[in-house]
Amino acid sequence: MDVEGLKLRDINLFLDLVKTKSIRELARQRGDLPGQISKTVRALELKLGNSLIHRSTHGVSLTAYGTEVLPYLEGIRRYQQRLGGHLDSFDNQVVLSIATTSFFSSHFVPALLGSLEKFAPDVHCRLID
Repeated sequence: MDVEGLKLRDINLFLDLVKTKSIRELARQRGDLPGQISKTVRALELKLGNSLIHRSTHGVSLTAYGTEVLPYLEGIRRYQQRLGGHLDSFDNQVVLSIATTSFFSSHFVPALLGSLEKFAPDVHCRLID
């Protein structure tokens, strides 16, 4: 799975869609149009190179690939939520501590650090593997 260029908001939207099982219901909850939800999911599918959901008039269900990647995307969401509480002030610098497994380090940290460098260049990172 290539996670380069994935957006956290798209992952979160997809995970919310899996929970609600309805594009229309999710759009209603978020105040969006169903077409916007579909477009975001299609963009995520294109980035991952495979279909994630089956669409029907009765709602959505996961494809085999969607079922396979779901735990990884849920893990990304959990790490995102945890990172919010790990910004510390250290010698007048912001230090972000990231503790990971080898898999996470090799697959997700480069993308995370690239994004972080763009939006928060003054943040220093401390990686713990």
